[in-house]
Amino acid sequence: MLSVRVLTAQDHFDEVGQVYAESWKASYKGILPQHYLDKMTHDRWDSTLRANPDASLVLYLDDKLIGTTLTGFALTPDRAGYGEIIAIYLLPEYTGRGYGKPLMKAALAKLSGEGCSAVCLWALSQNTRAEKFYEHMGFSRTGKKLMELYGDEEFELTEFSIDLA
Repeated sequence: MLSVRVLTAQDHFDEVGQVYAESWKASYKGILPQHYLDKMTHDRWDSTLRANPDASLVLYLDDKLIGTTLTGFALTPDRAGYGEIIAIYLLPEYTGRGYGKPLMKAALAKLSGEGCSAVCLWALSQNTRAEKFYEHMGFSRTGKKLMELYGDEEFELTEFSIDLA
C-alpha cells in the first residue's frame, strides 16, 4: 500500500537522507561532476531535516521509504504567495513507475493548505527527465534561469511554476 505523510522528529533522518543521496547519484549522473556525486552521503541533509521535519513529506510503499519531498515558502520577492518544491526525490529503482505523482500531489496539497496560491521549483536544465515530469504534473517554464555552484562548477537551473487556484 502506498502512503504519504509528514516527516516527524521520531523518523529516521538517515533513511530519508539515503533517499536523497541515492537519488542524486542516479538522477544527476552524467550531469553533475562524478567526483561531486561520489562524495554524496546520507548525512548531507541531516541538519535541514532536523531543523524543520514537517517541511518534508515521506512516501512509503508498504513499510519501505521510497521517496521524499521538501517544501517551503518561496523566498524571492517576486514570488510572494508562492510555495516552493525545494526537493522531490525517489529511490532510483522506483522512478518512472508512477510513484512521483502521488508525492507531488501531496506536496502541492500541503502548500495549498498553507495558503499558497502558486508553486515554483527549480530544475537542473540538463535534467530532461525531471523537466518532463514537472510538465506532466502541470508545471510550466517561467523563462527564469539561474546559475548554481555544485562542487567547483556552475550549472544552469530552470524555474517552473503552477497555479493552485
